[in-house]
Amino acid sequence: MTEDDPGDAGTRPDLDATLDTYLATWQLGDADRLADLADVLAPDMRFRDPFHNVHGVEAVIAALKSAYDRVDHVHITIRARARDGDVSLVLWTFQFRTRKRGTPMLLEGVAEIHQDPETGLITEHLDHWDAAEQFFQDLPVVGFLIRMIKKRL
Repeated sequence: MTEDDPGDAGTRPDLDATLDTYLATWQLGDADRLADLADVLAPDMRFRDPFHNVHGVEAVIAALKSAYDRVDHVHITIRARARDGDVSLVLWTFQFRTRKRGTPMLLEGVAEIHQDPETGLITEHLDHWDAAEQFFQDLPVVGFLIRMIKKRL
């Protein structure tokens, strides 16, 4: 294969279809449906957000399940997405209520999602969002400390 010969395009995976399946399952916010993700995740998949940095399908599903098990009324909205090769950026809004206090929460961020160009499987999901601004600031003691630090800066 040369630069002028792209190869057999019919054998390349449909990255957008795999990403659609992944995002649809993720958006359900249902801990019981997370096992469905195994079909679209690479075996050594990595998931990272401000609270997790895990590798492997079982660890990723366990981390997401743990998060979903602690909240109710999950609603995840995909606001926009863009692709450059095997990397997609997905702007999202995550709304939920905490189980312990019932407090409504809203987080906004972007997911950087990498796919294997040969298989289409998701190899990385890196969430970028500001935990101090959007999460910790609303907690009673920690929030007070963060607001004081911000005030001094």
